[in-house]
Amino acid sequence: MQPKTNPQADDATLLALHEAGKASRQIEAILGNIDHSTICKRLKHLTPRKTTEIFKILRADIFAEKQRKLLMRSDKEPASSQSRIAMAVGIYYDKEQIERGHGTDARPLVMIQINTGKPEPVEKRVDNLNHNNISSIEAK
Repeated sequence: MQPKTNPQADDATLLALHEAGKASRQIEAILGNIDHSTICKRLKHLTPRKTTEIFKILRADIFAEKQRKLLMRSDKEPASSQSRIAMAVGIYYDKEQIERGHGTDARPLVMIQINTGKPEPVEKRVDNLNHNNISSIEAK
């Protein structure tokens, strides 16, 4: 017996039939050469899970938490890994700001390196920084 395959059954067709209330066996009967277990597997990856809505609501907070976790472990990482962590934190920060509705306007990018032995808050206003604990400032 040959396995059922149907390259013509694209994701949009599967989703449309699923959203129309068709079960996997009904979709199998409609499309022909595609097994219901394959349909189930493909639909699993195409349809939102129950947690998707929760994630969408809390996405900005999730990005903020990812930043916090990365920063908390960054001092334990070798210097070679810290630049990648800093880049990831920056990306998560940008995504968080977009989610909070702040967007990516034309604010200048200011990179500040703080020399301190203890954890510092990542977000500081530039006018509140002490010049004694800044080793470099680079604006782009």
